Amino acid sequence: MPGQTPKGRVAIDLETTGLQPEQDAIIEIGALKFAGDAVLDTFESFVSPGLPIPYRVQRLTGITSPQLRDAPSLAALLPRLRAFIGELPLVGHSVPFDAAFLRRAGLARRNPLIDTFELASALLPDLPNYSLAAVGEALGVKSPTYHRALADAQLSMEVFLALLKRLDELDASTIEGLGRLAAPSDWTPSYFVRAAVREQRLSFRSLGAGFTGDRFPGARASSSLGDQLAAKLGMDPAVLSLAITPHSPVARMRLVPSTIDALSKVEGDGSAESRPESGAEESQLTQGVQQRQAQEALQHTIGHHVAQALISGDGPLLVELQHEGTGVVACIASALTWVKEQPRGALLISAADQDNLSQLVHHNLPRAFEMAGIPQKEISVMELTERETYLCLHRWFGTARAAQNVALSQEMARGLAKLTVWAGRTETGARGEVALAGPELVAWDRVRSGIDFTDSISTCTYRRDGYCFPARAQQAAADVQVILTTHTALAAYLSGSDDLLPETRRVLVLDAHLLEEELRRVRSNVVEQSTLHSLLAELAELLPGGKRHGLLHQAAERLEEQAGKG
Repeated sequence: MPGQTPKGRVAIDLETTGLQPEQDAIIEIGALKFAGDAVLDTFESFVSPGLPIPYRVQRLTGITSPQLRDAPSLAALLPRLRAFIGELPLVGHSVPFDAAFLRRAGLARRNPLIDTFELASALLPDLPNYSLAAVGEALGVKSPTYHRALADAQLSMEVFLALLKRLDELDASTIEGLGRLAAPSDWTPSYFVRAAVREQRLSFRSLGAGFTGDRFPGARASSSLGDQLAAKLGMDPAVLSLAITPHSPVARMRLVPSTIDALSKVEGDGSAESRPESGAEESQLTQGVQQRQAQEALQHTIGHHVAQALISGDGPLLVELQHEGTGVVACIASALTWVKEQPRGALLISAADQDNLSQLVHHNLPRAFEMAGIPQKEISVMELTERETYLCLHRWFGTARAAQNVALSQEMARGLAKLTVWAGRTETGARGEVALAGPELVAWDRVRSGIDFTDSISTCTYRRDGYCFPARAQQAAADVQVILTTHTALAAYLSGSDDLLPETRRVLVLDAHLLEEELRRVRSNVVEQSTLHSLLAELAELLPGGKRHGLLHQAAERLEEQAGKG
C-alpha cells in the first residue's frame, strides 16, 4: 500500500542433484534479502553434496564435480543461512520445491512461501509456458544466465515485483472477482488479492463511492449500488466492465506470417558462398533441389485438383493427404485463390481437432496466403468452433465461481483465477486464449457454454442484450469469407444438434477420415463415472463433519432466509 514501508523478503533458489529431498542433495544456494526493489544483502555458496552429480544436472547448470571439491557441506552453511533467512517470507519460482530441501535440513519451517509460479499462473492467463525464463520474458525481465542459484533468485525477485505491479493494474471488478474465489488460504495469490481488495475498499470508502454490501467479499449484504444495478439490468453489473459492449464488433483473426522452410527460399546466386566446395556438398545440394522440385510438383498437382473441384460443383470437398504439411498448404492456397473472388460465406475449413486448428491458424494458413500471393487483408477469416469452447456469461456471473461451503482445490482456484483475469479483457470469449492445463481444465467445465445449456437461451439476458459470446461469434461469422472450425463443431452441425455454424457455399474437410469418428461420437451418449459423480456433488453432497454442500443445499438456505424475512 502506498506510504507503507516495504516488507522484507528473501528470494531464494537452490540447485540440486535431483527432485527428491529424501535422496537428492543441494549443490548451490543463492538468496537475496530485499525490501521493495532494494536488495539488502545476498547469500551465495556452492554446497558439497556428498554424492556424484548426474550428467544431466551438469549439463543443465554448468556445475561440475571439480567446482564442488572444496565447497562446504550443508551442515557447515546452516548457521549462516538460518541467520540470513530468519522467519522472513521466501520468494521463489515453485518455491515449495526449494522449501522441501531446506526443511529436511531443519530450516524454513515457519517461513511463509510466496510462489511466483502460482502468482504468474493467475495473472498471466495466456502464457503457454510458466517456466521462470518464460515468465520473465513475458514481463520484460531477463537474466544473463539461467539454472544458477543466485541468478535465478535475482530473477525471481524481479518477476515477483513485476507481478505485483500487474496485480495493481487490474481493474476493480477483476480484483473483486479474484477476491470472491474460495481459494485455499495458503495459495500465494490469495494473500495478495486479499490485500488488494482491502486497499480497494478503503479507497472507495475514502472517495465516498458508496460501494458496500456484497460487491466486496465478506461485506455485509445491503441494498447497495451494485444490487440496484443488478435489479435494473437483470444481469450482474460487472458485465459493464467487460472488454466488449453490445455494439462492439467481434475481433477478427490476426494471422502471423509463418516462417517458410529455408530450403524453399534458397536461390543460388552464383556467389562464392553458394558454390559447392566438394563432391559430397554438390550431391547434397542436388538432392535438396530435387526434393524442392518434387514438392513444387506435388503442390501444383494438389492445387490444380482442388481448384477444379471448387469450380466444378457445390458441396463438401474431402481432403486426405499422405504428406500433410506441403499438401495442406497447397490445398488451402488454391482454396484461397478461389475464395478471393467470392462474397461472404464462401468457404468453411474443418480441422480434425483444436490442436490441428491451432496448427492451421498459426502455421499452414499464413503459409498458404504467402504461397497464393494474396495479402491477408484481402480475405476475411474467422475461427468459429464448437459451442463448448466459448465462455457462458450466464454461468460465469451465476454460481460457477461461488463458494460452495468448501475451499476450492489449488488447481481449481488457479484455473478460475486465470479465467477471471482473462474474462475482463477477452473480446471473443474463446477458450483457446487461456492456457489451461491438466486439472485446471475442470474450471472451464464450470463456465463454458454448450449444447446442454441451450434450453435457457431464450431467457438469457446476456444474449438478449448482445453480450453472449457464442451468439456474437455466430453473427460475425456470417460476414466473413472463410470460417475455420473443427470436426467436432462440424459434426454437431451436420447431425442437427447445434446450429452455431452458418451456411457456406463450400466445405473443405482436412483429415476427412476423422470426421466419421466425430459423427459417430456426436450421435452417442457417454457419461463417465467421474462426470456423473461431479454432477451429483454439485447438486448435493455431505462433507466430513456433517457439513452440507451443493446447489440444492444453497437453494434451501436461500429459501429459508427469504421465508424468515417474510
